[in-house]
Amino acid sequence: MLCVGTGITAFLLAYVVPQVATIFVQQHAVLPLATKILIRFSAFVIGHWLAMTILSVGLVAGIVGALATPRGRRLYDYYNSRPSEINSVLEPVMTLAMAAVIVFMMLAVLMPIFQLNQLMQ
Repeated sequence: MLCVGTGITAFLLAYVVPQVATIFVQQHAVLPLATKILIRFSAFVIGHWLAMTILSVGLVAGIVGALATPRGRRLYDYYNSRPSEINSVLEPVMTLAMAAVIVFMMLAVLMPIFQLNQLMQ
């Protein structure tokens, strides 16, 4: 779920948001604060894609490396031995957090589109 949500978010930030931002700039639209923040964050991600990629690969390599050590393996086994306690809390929280991010991004992009549509009519 986390991988799929991250992939969708990355696609929206790298491809959809810049295209919609271009339309807003061409229309000289007054944008809400959430949309401005999303457009700036998208520009940051696109402008620093190499650093973001290196950071992501480093994070994954660090987790894999930690799990290869005896201490990391014990920690993983400890938390994995209690799946009902941890998953009952962690899984819904992660699902709601990812859904909230995606809904926020969709609303931040769609609200100004609806406003532009009303102005054009």
